[in-house]
Amino acid sequence: MLHHRIGRLVTGSFLGLLLGSAGTLAAGSPALAQTASPAQTSGTAPATIASCQYTSDTVHSYSYCSTGQSATITVPPSGNVVYTFNYPGDNSNITFTASVTPIDPTTASAIGVNVFDNTKPSTPPTPAEIVTIQTNELNSDPHMMQFNYSSGTAGPVTLQLFNYSSGTVTFSLNDSGLVFQTGSGAAVTPVTLQLKSGATSAPAGSAPVSPGASPAPGQPTAQASGDPSSIQSCQYTSDQFHSYPFCSTGQFTPVNVPANGSVVYKFNYPGDNSDITFTAQISPITPATTSAIGFNVFDNTKPATPPVPVEIATVQTNEVNSDPHALQFNYSSGTSGPVTVQLFNYSPGAVTISLNDSGLILPTGNGTQVTPITLQLA
Repeated sequence: MLHHRIGRLVTGSFLGLLLGSAGTLAAGSPALAQTASPAQTSGTAPATIASCQYTSDTVHSYSYCSTGQSATITVPPSGNVVYTFNYPGDNSNITFTASVTPIDPTTASAIGVNVFDNTKPSTPPTPAEIVTIQTNELNSDPHMMQFNYSSGTAGPVTLQLFNYSSGTVTFSLNDSGLVFQTGSGAAVTPVTLQLKSGATSAPAGSAPVSPGASPAPGQPTAQASGDPSSIQSCQYTSDQFHSYPFCSTGQFTPVNVPANGSVVYKFNYPGDNSDITFTAQISPITPATTSAIGFNVFDNTKPATPPVPVEIATVQTNEVNSDPHALQFNYSSGTSGPVTVQLFNYSPGAVTISLNDSGLILPTGNGTQVTPITLQLA
């Protein structure tokens, strides 16, 4: 189980920032980009991108392009740009560095790079890696990411730069070329990234499907209808057959989240550092949408406009029990106040998120004290 604990101060109320009239997300809050088919590029991406000689020094904690060169790639809202290069399969390492603008904390998993190769043949294709600022932030800079690729398998590698926010973004991208360690040091072989014709078409066997989207501010979200007005806690337990705590009765409450939409619940938190565990099953979901469907958790510890999630939980980051349809995460804090849980779906189709929670669990001298809570539809 990937365990995320949140322990921050909570002050004031931000729900009015998150929700506008009629339950839609207010402008400047975590809403959803409208995504149908990915948009085509329109001549705003270079046809080729040459490698740069990377270096390192005592001033930087990471390797970087010594000349400072980068290619500027414009990716339209709900769109993507695709590059390919040939990889020799010799386990050489190639490092990619990108800065993204504009971006804010609510789009940290909405903008990034899917990496596809021939090591995971499947339908739909499975990314070998999904890279976002949420997972690969560089040097504590909320606009930058860095990641590596290496493999023992030769063949084409496809990079899909995706943008599921509601506005156009610009990637500034460079790479190190192929760095192969030899007995006498590192041998560097430059590579050339080639813009793929059509930008969103998929080469057989190894190419990207349309990436799922993630939270994007500034647009109203589609609203689900018929979802439960409240969700009761479940008594969690653990045993020798499960590697994680789970609802002892097996109850799950299905919540229908429309395409490019969200559903928002809230509860009151006592601020006693008690722990609440949420478990969810998501259907349908594919390997390419594991960062597109999940939860934003907001409290008042980060007053900002737009509000900043204290936790973003997706199957990509919080998969439970090696189940690609399930996730689990925790929340706790030392300060009382309202907590808002936004179930988001930035894929182009409706999904069902089946949810339960443990209630508030507080360790005491005599064991644990469990206080049920009720999630209220906002």
